[in-house]
Formats: sequence, structure tokens, C-alpha cells
Amino acid sequence: ARKIAAFYTATHPAIVNVVKKNLALLLPQIPDAQLTRIAREAFANFAHGIADYLRIGHIAPAAAIQLCTERTGFEVLESVRRQNRGAVLA
Repeated sequence: ARKIAAFYTATHPAIVNVVKKNLALLLPQIPDAQLTRIAREAFANFAHGIADYLRIGHIAPAAAIQLCTERTGFEVLESVRRQNRGAVLA
């Protein structure tokens, strides 16, 4: 996943610059080189998330449960379910 993200960021500098500009709005004190590193890391984290998503459907349920090291906010989801409402997970 990290290599795919590195390839993508190397071949799509305009997209990386969009992310850098957004980061600069949140972190105006951060130097440009560090914003570049943070933007590239964001792409790497996204690639890892996609890889995990694709992998989770192909492993045993018990193994999938073992990947969950922390469960916070579950009561909020349960409340939404009881109210027959939707929720956005991020």
C-alpha cells in the first residue's frame, strides 16, 4: 500500500498540492516541506485503509475481530440503530 501511495503521489503532484493547500489552511505555521511529507503520509494512510477494506472480506470472522483493538462510541451506534436512523462513520 505504501509503494502504491508513493507511486501515486509521485505521478500526481497536482493532487498532492491540493492536499497541501488544505493542510496549510489548518496548519499555517508548518513549513512547506513538512506539509509535503504530511500530504504524502495521508495518501499512504488512505492506501492502507483501502488495502484493509479489501483484505477484511477474505479473512475468517474470528481473525477480523482480532483486528479490532479498541471499540469506542459503540453506544452511539447502538442508539442510532434503535432509532432506525443512519450514521456516518469516519
